[in-house]
Amino acid sequence: MSQNKPGLVVVGLEEMASNRPEADPNQLAVTQLISQRFSGRKGQYRLGDTPRNSAKRGISGDASIIPLFTSNYLLEKPCVDAMGQLHMFSNLRTIKIEAISGNERKIFAEEYLRQAILDRSPKWDPSFHVKMAILDEGGDTRPLVRFLRMLAFYTSILIANVPGEVSCDWRIGVSGTEESCTISIGSEEMLLKVTPSKILVPLIAQTFDSRVSCLVEKLHSFNLAPPDELSAVLEFWLARTLAPAVIVSSDRDLVSKLRKAVQLLKNIHCIPEVDASQYKMTKSLYDPNDTPNLRDEILKLGRGTLVAIELFCETTDAQLCIREIIEDTPSMTAFSTEKSALHKSGLLFCCYCKDITPEIKSRASIIL
Repeated sequence: MSQNKPGLVVVGLEEMASNRPEADPNQLAVTQLISQRFSGRKGQYRLGDTPRNSAKRGISGDASIIPLFTSNYLLEKPCVDAMGQLHMFSNLRTIKIEAISGNERKIFAEEYLRQAILDRSPKWDPSFHVKMAILDEGGDTRPLVRFLRMLAFYTSILIANVPGEVSCDWRIGVSGTEESCTISIGSEEMLLKVTPSKILVPLIAQTFDSRVSCLVEKLHSFNLAPPDELSAVLEFWLARTLAPAVIVSSDRDLVSKLRKAVQLLKNIHCIPEVDASQYKMTKSLYDPNDTPNLRDEILKLGRGTLVAIELFCETTDAQLCIREIIEDTPSMTAFSTEKSALHKSGLLFCCYCKDITPEIKSRASIIL
């Protein structure tokens, strides 16, 4: 209320499911709290209650403050009613953000792949061209981005094997179906198959990092027979291709054995047995600076460090707590900057989830 400049209030309701009233917190409780506090009220929320002197105690009549809400879910009618008690939310309307599609999506895919290849092969002439002809289901761009990162990994391996000098006339061609994919550079080709989990693996099974072979041997000693796609995800993690790599399973013993196998590798940091219902993933704005949390634990290990984190989620609320940290975007907190952001290249999350929710499925690299 002491501000003297126009303000923008952004309220993130991303993880507030509209159809889970038993969750704590839930969308209705949060919107009622906002309505209560913005209007200067104390105590319990009551629909239609207009407190005395609310214009002086609250900020709901301040037209210089622009409120913006973001959410993965629709705002339910009781929530709209609660917010509608405030003058500043009286014109609240929903704007649905659609994923890019059509030709724009194709241009995005080619440019993203081109930049991802340059990141892995910086000595290449930046004027090379990428042509793609692959089937894309549209919708959410996360699966597409994961697919493009995997393509860049294999393309960089093919580039390293191409004889002769780098030429700006070289073109990288990618073509594929629902079950296979081919990368071509000049006369060189690499054949890949698309697994049911949408993981790209070589048509003829092979690994390119000896550490992956060691992991596979160790998993066999634990009586686990890892599929080709798990070997590929582990390779993508070690090569910092996925940011992060997320392995999800409803088998707690499998997750523990996987973490134990990874822990035996050299120059790998492990954070074991993190109970997401008991341990903070990240501290909030109002927590003391020394509040223990997983985000700070990872940051202390150093940017770019290879880290494997074992997460246990017995409840759906525990899964809600981990959504942001396993998301494929940098983790930010209030007032943080690019310098203090948690970038997730080099991070592997091994997640046990008793009943895997759709939101965790959408973030998983592979579900075992």
